[in-house]
Amino acid sequence: MTREICERLGLKAGSKLDFELLPDGTVRLRPADRTALSNMGMLKRPGQRPVSIEEMGEGIAAFVERKARAEAAMMGIDRAMRSVAGKSVVSLVHMQGFHGR
Repeated sequence: MTREICERLGLKAGSKLDFELLPDGTVRLRPADRTALSNMGMLKRPGQRPVSIEEMGEGIAAFVERKARAEAAMMGIDRAMRSVAGKSVVSLVHMQGFHGR
């Protein structure tokens, strides 16, 4: 590696490097420093707008709420299945009010 590249990347003897192979065959080389600031933007996708901390919090809260609702619904189904265990199909159909319509 040339001296110019090492200086530009702030590399010293023994520095660790990250390599990333891009879809077009290009190799991206970066110093492997793992500070929070060095990782900034690593999840950005082309055309994606930046998201504020508030929006992240709202998105996480919405996900947690959806997951809790889904789990609650599954628990309800599980309880319903246990409550009808052992009953005949005829009695279940009659309980639901199905009359062949």
